[in-house]
Amino acid sequence: MGGIFGGNAPEAPRLPEPPAPQEMLDVIDELSGTKTVTAADPVTGKKVRLIQQLPRTKEEQALYDEAGVLMDKAIGEMKRLYDYDPSQVVNYAPFVNTLNALNKERTEDMAKLTQIPDFTRYVDEFKGMQKTILDEEFARRGNELQEGLNRKGYGNSTGSAELKAALAKEQSMANQKSNVDALTYAQQLEAQDLARRTQEYQLREATREARFGSARAEYGLQKEYAQDLEHQRDKALQHQQNLYQTGAGIRGADTNKKMSTMAPNLALSEFQARNNNALNYYNAEVNQIKGNYDMQLAEHNAQPPSFGQMALGLGTTLGSAYLMGGGGGFGSSFFGGAAGGAAANLLSSARQSAFGGHR
Repeated sequence: MGGIFGGNAPEAPRLPEPPAPQEMLDVIDELSGTKTVTAADPVTGKKVRLIQQLPRTKEEQALYDEAGVLMDKAIGEMKRLYDYDPSQVVNYAPFVNTLNALNKERTEDMAKLTQIPDFTRYVDEFKGMQKTILDEEFARRGNELQEGLNRKGYGNSTGSAELKAALAKEQSMANQKSNVDALTYAQQLEAQDLARRTQEYQLREATREARFGSARAEYGLQKEYAQDLEHQRDKALQHQQNLYQTGAGIRGADTNKKMSTMAPNLALSEFQARNNNALNYYNAEVNQIKGNYDMQLAEHNAQPPSFGQMALGLGTTLGSAYLMGGGGGFGSSFFGGAAGGAAANLLSSARQSAFGGHR
């Protein structure tokens, strides 16, 4: 308890320093073939966490290398197949040349077909022949008519003139009919000639169609051959793509296996657990120190006031009473009334506490 002014309060304890962060441990994940380690950055020198691949087994490395070779070969084959154009093997020149030759022949043939021959000479010969025949016929008939009239004595009569006029008219009409027949003959000649030349054109056109059909059949065979080559190329491309996908799948599975590593999570979980444990130990130690201090402080606060504390409290109370009492006397004789009684009680209590209840 210390002199009349009582014991001192317990000093506040000094808390220990918080634990330093735990080092993150390296973790090996044998299932995924990876590990996580702490290394120094080559540029900054700071610590960094790395995920590294563990060496593959001989079997795994052999399979991985074989997948790479398979992918390289497939890429080379696909490039070669893409550069190959099956349509280049088709020779279109013979078909095109044949088609051009046929079109040229057809154009020339059509031009000849439209050129109608001149039948004027034949018509003139026909007219001359018809005129000669008619002239001879009507000359003969005119002589016979004149001889008959002369025998009857009507050679210069009016009737003789009328008969001769009728015969001349008949000859004129016969000449006109001969001209019409000549035109009809010319049209018949033209029609016959056109029919003949049309038939000849059709025969030549049939020959041309046969030549065109042969060329078209050859062209179709060439196209079918090119299509077969294209189909074979597509099948080869698909096969190489499947091989590439097989190799890519093997390597992709290797990558996915590495990507599924649990090493970082395990390292982090272990790191957090170790830090949590250290912090828990630290908190337990701090709580123990604080608990001891709180118990000492509670024990100190539970002790009765010392004489000095009572005197200090009395002085404060008397000062307050003096101010409230308006400057009267000390205690009951000085303050009087309730203020004086309160002061006397406080002095009595102070003496009893200070001297153990003895006067």
